[in-house]
Amino acid sequence: MNIQETNKINYRLKAIRASIGYSQWILSNFTSISQSRISLIEKGHVKPSQREKEKIVKALDVSLEDIFPNERSEK
Repeated sequence: MNIQETNKINYRLKAIRASIGYSQWILSNFTSISQSRISLIEKGHVKPSQREKEKIVKALDVSLEDIFPNERSEK
């Protein structure tokens, strides 16, 4: 994955989260992922694990592909 793809993922994650009115803190509570880690993921400083991706998409009620292209899951 190149930097441009990473930036698109980070932007999609933040945009979807904000569009439903979730702060990083709220998403943190729904996913049991620390707010600081969510911030790092959104900034592209760390890559989320597969389990973190699954928790995030479940909390946001979107498919894995909605945020992370080239990955598929059942919604």
